[in-house]
Amino acid sequence: MKDDSGSWVVCLAIFYFVYIGCSAAWHSKARYAMQYGVAYDKVYKSNKPHDCDFLAAPIGEKNCHYDADAQKDDSNPPAKPESSVTVTWQKVEE
Repeated sequence: MKDDSGSWVVCLAIFYFVYIGCSAAWHSKARYAMQYGVAYDKVYKSNKPHDCDFLAAPIGEKNCHYDADAQKDDSNPPAKPESSVTVTWQKVEE
């Protein structure tokens, strides 16, 4: 009888990395630049905190997550005519 338990581990690992990659692409500076119609270098994105991650100390469910909050700044003075977008992270308790 053949043991296929290793293939399940590989499948789960692949699924995890695809999920992480899709999440990173969704919250990329390029996406926000296209969505809000600003230049790539005018998107300011803070790093996402990791204190709600399952593997952060102490290990386990933290009952929280972070949502992205993007704000477009249209109130620039005439010396700075181009709009910018600032992306911050808001902690949501579950």
